[in-house]
Amino acid sequence: MIRAGNDAANFGYGQNNLAPRIGGAWQPSGDTGKFVLRGGYGIFLSQPTGQAFFTGVFGPPFSLARINIGSANAAATFAQPFPEPFPTPDFFPYFPAYSPASDVTIFTVSPGFRPSFIQQFGLNWQEEFAGNWVLEVGYVGTRGTHLLRTRSLNQALSASVESPIRGITTNTVANIGLRVPVQGVPPDSLQITESAGTSWYNGLEASLSKRLSSGLQGLCSYTFSKILDSDGSNVNGISAGNTLTLGDQNSPRQRWGRASFNRTHRLVISGVYTLPSPQQHTAKAVFGGWSVSGVLLGKLGLHSQLLIETRLFRHCPICRFCRQVGGSLKNEASPS
Repeated sequence: MIRAGNDAANFGYGQNNLAPRIGGAWQPSGDTGKFVLRGGYGIFLSQPTGQAFFTGVFGPPFSLARINIGSANAAATFAQPFPEPFPTPDFFPYFPAYSPASDVTIFTVSPGFRPSFIQQFGLNWQEEFAGNWVLEVGYVGTRGTHLLRTRSLNQALSASVESPIRGITTNTVANIGLRVPVQGVPPDSLQITESAGTSWYNGLEASLSKRLSSGLQGLCSYTFSKILDSDGSNVNGISAGNTLTLGDQNSPRQRWGRASFNRTHRLVISGVYTLPSPQQHTAKAVFGGWSVSGVLLGKLGLHSQLLIETRLFRHCPICRFCRQVGGSLKNEASPS
């Protein structure tokens, strides 16, 4: 229980932060415009959604969650689908009986919860080294702090002969309930949503592009990167507050490692070529205006992926809309 003194229902940290951004570009004096160096830094704040906190609605004392399926719900009928007595508004507030033998679930939100704080920075070098050819190489970094996560406060402790827990000296699945800090609450059912996660992204990005000339344009991009996260084992679930972080609940250092969406290498090659068009009017109406395009995408990391897509299309000069035919081929490979 806290006395907030504001309308945030917690300590209200990070409610009035500034998010400045700065950038600049430099070109050597006397240069012909074919070389430029760019850099920038910015701070971004991420406002959390209510998805991470709705589980608190199902907790006492203002609600009661009952899940009855299978044999436990065998007595249900259409006339009386819910077990009796069915709670009425007068039933609340309701405080379930607690004892070391109970099975109580508790959800809570850290009183110090605050919006996520993201810093992004980068340095980029770009040069046109030949007619219509541009080479670009740069570094991109991202630092995330105060990231949303959900963890358990009731993780079972490790028992030993030197440090017994309630007389227990061994660690087995069967005695987990006896080794938790708070008995009567399952080890995964005393959950707290907090803004204590951290992350680092470092990436080398390079691209070679050919601007449209002689009917051909193309782009080749490569990224070499690493994403480290204190709770990145299941980013989609953990960052949304839908599941507990994996690993030692009390040791962010033990959980620190590559995120589930880390892709060390990423290569994308794409291009469009406009096919030569006949000059004769009848032949031009049939064979003119056709182009072919292709995209190759390859990623290596926790999950590898290869995608190849080709497309033949035409801008019809008569009906004025793009009529296209073609297809795509997509291959995905699981980690070996």
